[in-house]
Amino acid sequence: MTIFTKTETDTEKKNAEGVKEDTPKVVVCEADEEKHISNCGWVPMEGGNFDRPKEKRSSSFGPLSIIRLSPSPLARTPSPSPPDYENAVNARRMRRCTKLTFTLIAIFSFVILVSFFLYQQGLISVAYQKGVYHGWNAATFSNRGTTERLVQNVEINANDSYEKIDVPKFGSNRPAIFLHDFKQNLTAIVDTVGNRCFVKDLDRTKIRSPRMLIEMLRNIDIMAPEVAYAQTRMVRETYNVGDELTKADISTFNSTILSRHCAFRQTYKLRKQEAQTRSRRAAGMGPALSFASMAGDSVQLEEISF
Repeated sequence: MTIFTKTETDTEKKNAEGVKEDTPKVVVCEADEEKHISNCGWVPMEGGNFDRPKEKRSSSFGPLSIIRLSPSPLARTPSPSPPDYENAVNARRMRRCTKLTFTLIAIFSFVILVSFFLYQQGLISVAYQKGVYHGWNAATFSNRGTTERLVQNVEINANDSYEKIDVPKFGSNRPAIFLHDFKQNLTAIVDTVGNRCFVKDLDRTKIRSPRMLIEMLRNIDIMAPEVAYAQTRMVRETYNVGDELTKADISTFNSTILSRHCAFRQTYKLRKQEAQTRSRRAAGMGPALSFASMAGDSVQLEEISF
């Protein structure tokens, strides 16, 4: 861009009487018009001076100054836009969140794998709450030529002398809760599917006492994994369903643990079948209900027939 300044002549001051100083006149030409200065109304003269516009040109000259304003480098080259700090911060946060997420997933997966390994090895998970032992164990046994694996949750209270064994469904086994009351010498099998209770006498020769059962589970924990998949002996017992018990009958047992689980369920007394009776009635009987648990050296498989 070029700026031209020129001092006006006396005839051009007719509208500015009394002004003695020469006032420079400024003409601005754009950059693309500098090559043709006449486009701005000025014609170049000798010596580099310029006369008045073509239509008002005269022989008089006036002082003329030419000021060339070179375009700024910033004008020629657009300045780079400032960095987007907000997007950069968001990108860094996303990278950190991604790393943290993958780290948590890795840790969580590792915990799951370790827990699954311990579960498969049949180790004991122990927790003490107000003198109550909580844990679980597993056993592998053969049932009529089929290898089955029993996994059960155990709750033992040595002070109140009871054992509660929760066995989920596996193979042909029905899910059930086994209750052993050592004070009243009673055992109850809670059929969680049929919402029934079956009561029988406690067999201390096959069911270990609370303190002995805790000690046995601790020993299994120490000896694992050597005994985790060892074949466990299985003892089969067959029972017939006897008379139904009322709430009054249940209350006479004076067993808190039995009343808590059986008072609101149909409850039956079990009668053990003898071997001869079992063989004579087997042909005319329907399929028996199978309930398995382990509260001693062997797996107890209880088969109940109506």
